[in-house]
Amino acid sequence: MTVLRYYQKAMLEYGLSVANPLWFVKMRLGKTLVAIRWVSSLVTHGMVLVTAPYSALYSWLDELEKEGEPTVTILDGNTHQRRKQIDQLGSCLADGIHWVLVNPEFHLWVPELAALPWEIVVHDECTYLTNHKSKMWDFYSKQFRHVPTRAGLTGTPNPEGDEQFWPLCTAIEPNVFLESSYYKFERNNFGILPNHKRLTNARGGAYISSRLAKYAYFLTRDDVNMGGEKIYQVVYVKMPDKTREVYRVAEKEFLLESSGVESTTIYATTKYIWLRRLCSGLVDSIQIDTAKIDCLLDLLVGELAGQQVIIWAHYTDELKMIAVAIRNRLKRSVGLVYGDVPPSRRRTTMAAFVAGDIDYFVAQGSCHRFGANLSHCDTMIYFSSAESALTRQQTEERTIDLSNRKSKLIVDLVTYDTVEVDIHKGHARKEGRQSVMRRLIQGIQRRTNAAR
Repeated sequence: MTVLRYYQKAMLEYGLSVANPLWFVKMRLGKTLVAIRWVSSLVTHGMVLVTAPYSALYSWLDELEKEGEPTVTILDGNTHQRRKQIDQLGSCLADGIHWVLVNPEFHLWVPELAALPWEIVVHDECTYLTNHKSKMWDFYSKQFRHVPTRAGLTGTPNPEGDEQFWPLCTAIEPNVFLESSYYKFERNNFGILPNHKRLTNARGGAYISSRLAKYAYFLTRDDVNMGGEKIYQVVYVKMPDKTREVYRVAEKEFLLESSGVESTTIYATTKYIWLRRLCSGLVDSIQIDTAKIDCLLDLLVGELAGQQVIIWAHYTDELKMIAVAIRNRLKRSVGLVYGDVPPSRRRTTMAAFVAGDIDYFVAQGSCHRFGANLSHCDTMIYFSSAESALTRQQTEERTIDLSNRKSKLIVDLVTYDTVEVDIHKGHARKEGRQSVMRRLIQGIQRRTNAAR
């Protein structure tokens, strides 16, 4: 069994001292292992439920295997298969601990999940509980109140603002905040700015920090002097004139459809996607220019020559375009991972990259933002970034190596004077999609007015 580091022992002691622990611990500090030891310290038999994004479930599986836990089930498949798995769980309980791993969305197909006799529920990467209006929050906060013990793990408990602490904490430990509803919490602790962004007031700053200090455990890599510094570099790409003409037309159409962010139509969303794909030189699946892909290849054969590199992109067509360009023009090996690639192949591809058998790892951030250890690699490039600030944070952490302080390079390819600039600024300020959309609309309006 793995020996706990000194700070992991402190994390475990905290978990055993409270009813429902909240580990707000930055990625790569070993909170999964601590949670496993915490469960083992509390129960010796019965069923333990772990809910986590699909890509993180296999990290749990690996850790449980290392810990010698023999009875582990990942629930997956179609609705019929899932219901059959639930029935089997209910009829044959293990003598020891039976670990059950599920994706948080599992309940949408099989709500009977809540009826099983769970001893402990662990919510990993639990930012899926930050929206108090969602069906997921409603299900896990209300249907699991009968479970004796619950826990939450995440390194980013409030990716878009302090107001997200209330739903996340309340779903796991209802005593963290004194307010019985989110609206009371918001009214007491926040002011609303003209751009709809919430600003923590003086009362809220003191109140929220004091309540969290009592119930939650915070830890960063800086606290334990571990992990390397992240060095950021932005490389701007100039959009070719012909593509720019198409882009300006798409901007105007997007603006016409966007009477307001909250009332944005589906047509505006479609045009927003067009804008993003045009930044990479794509119209539908057709490549109309090579400006951005040329910039990427220049980096790979220039400043980054001879290095293994992780390349993130948002759209599947972008990923396929990158892989084809590297194979055909650089004659180098590529590991390609996107949503339709089965989990088993994702793991095989990542293992080959870690072993050095693949030069470039080209992937969607949503596929490997949890659990993936790519710390052997010192460089990653965002060909296009995910809209979610949380996904961005989590993918950045994949290269951090806790065993040394070696710096890691993070390069953003940003098409100048486009929506990508707005997204990049939004990530720097940890803004959500709605704020990015407002920033985009304001930018288009400025450019349109300037052209008159």
